[in-house]
Amino acid sequence: MQRVKLAASAGLQNAGLLREGISYLNYVRNHSIPMYYGHAIARAEGDNEVTGAVIRKVDADWSPVPGTEQPIDVDTICVGYGFLPSIELLKTIGCELEYNEQLGGQIPTRTRLMETSVPGVYAVGDGSGVAGAPASIVEGRIAALSVAARSGALPKSRARVRVRRELRSWSAIQRFRAALDETYRIRPGIYNWMTDDTIICRCEEVTAGEIQQFVGTSRDPNYVKSLTRASMGLCQGRNCSRNVSWLVAESTGQDPAQVMSLNARPPAKPVPLGAIADPTPPPIPSDLMMSDE
Repeated sequence: MQRVKLAASAGLQNAGLLREGISYLNYVRNHSIPMYYGHAIARAEGDNEVTGAVIRKVDADWSPVPGTEQPIDVDTICVGYGFLPSIELLKTIGCELEYNEQLGGQIPTRTRLMETSVPGVYAVGDGSGVAGAPASIVEGRIAALSVAARSGALPKSRARVRVRRELRSWSAIQRFRAALDETYRIRPGIYNWMTDDTIICRCEEVTAGEIQQFVGTSRDPNYVKSLTRASMGLCQGRNCSRNVSWLVAESTGQDPAQVMSLNARPPAKPVPLGAIADPTPPPIPSDLMMSDE
């Protein structure tokens, strides 16, 4: 039923995205790759390398169904449980944030012109919530039109006409994305998969059991971070901060939306030295540029 709703919400504006998704599914089927709906990987097998996996059924909440474990011979395992918005810079400069589970957790509050609570600072694309490439392009255009009108580079009357057009496209994309996010959003039962030896922070090799030892001492994940070094590794919490915050919320009976997020620390993102040494901006692809209409 969820997939039927997803297809119905796509509409003409998002037909390309729907076709792309169908093509992926057809590829899997055409290569006789088995699909296990309603299942999840319980654990990987092997010591120095992957030699197999154990899968099991999960319910609608993604909680494991006891007695359904099944071994499978594999040599590679890839897992994906959603994306997180890149809000490090926005947090650093003090932009107001709100919690949206479907968009990846904390996202900046914005006006319809994509401006944040800090005047003159705009957030678009994956810096404002994980909504996909089409939404990112349209949001960038809306923000650019707003900046152009504010600076006098574009008459406000022309900017308003073009913004209305982009907002219509953006709304259509958002309707489809909302259905997509609801269909594939992470269910809370996923956290029931953890055991004490589950590694939460891969950089510092901090386990769930180690984190839970200190959760009772504070309701602030930043305090737990300082005691365990979780989220203090090379990735600066980009891979594990959400799980650390959730463990604190679950163990202290708090709503995840009310739990403080981990503080952002520079660098916001690792970049190669060549990107810093060469100040020349990369060329903008022609298909991303706005027409002068």
